[in-house]
Amino acid sequence: MNFTDWLPADGKDVLTGKHILIVAWQQTQTLNQALRSFGASPTIVNNHEKSIPWITQQATGQQTDLTFLMSEGLSHAVLVTLTKEQINSRPDIRLVYHQSPADIVNQAYQYFKDLERQQIT
Repeated sequence: MNFTDWLPADGKDVLTGKHILIVAWQQTQTLNQALRSFGASPTIVNNHEKSIPWITQQATGQQTDLTFLMSEGLSHAVLVTLTKEQINSRPDIRLVYHQSPADIVNQAYQYFKDLERQQIT
């Protein structure tokens, strides 16, 4: 697949080298391919592959630049550990509902583009 039309021309510049954690169990192959095509380093897991403490540590740690928690791929135990208040207080952790791979890639782009703008001002 060709993902270049998913983002503006600077998409690869913005996403290259970014570490993105995605907790999901659907559409993972497309997400992985799309993010890698823009130079990002995605880690895509579900909470049956990795423990909840591992997911929490990765989501809140310094090694991950942005985390997407896809509602259709989460157990309630993840949301008990990473509370909605904690998620809502951190712009680098996003709880998303029924988003397409293109939407996720675009949200990642917008997040890092906004960070670039904030660093300039």
